[in-house]
Amino acid sequence: MQDRAKAMTRFSKGAIALAVTLILLIAMLHFGIAIYERNAYEAYALNALSRASDVDELNEAVGSLGIVLTYPDGWLAIAYKDSHHIPWSLAVAMDSKRRIYRSTEHFCGRFATYKYFRERVSGWEPYHDLNCLAECRTVDEAGLYLVKEMGFDGR
Repeated sequence: MQDRAKAMTRFSKGAIALAVTLILLIAMLHFGIAIYERNAYEAYALNALSRASDVDELNEAVGSLGIVLTYPDGWLAIAYKDSHHIPWSLAVAMDSKRRIYRSTEHFCGRFATYKYFRERVSGWEPYHDLNCLAECRTVDEAGLYLVKEMGFDGR
């Protein structure tokens, strides 16, 4: 009887070790996919923003979750994508001087919501930070605002 109990204990420890190994492997795969998706989107966004030659092409490059803001001396385009299933977020911004900014903050649909209401509802600004960004006087001021107030990294 004692031998049987020892065998069951060894089997249980082996099963637990196998289960833990499988859980860790699945978690690594899960987060590996997230890192791959985020890096692939960053490469796509940088390429699309770099190739755009006018505001219409910039609007296409930023996609449905991004935004293009214009200033007297240029523009700022922010491409954004996130995933709620495998959590990651990435905002890639480029200005008309070809400076690049990046943030992993989860903006969710803020850029798209701001753009929608700004185009359709006069006088209502849903996000103070985006309103301040849109009201910057120059591209340089907008870039500084991205870094100091919205948590973007400048490159």
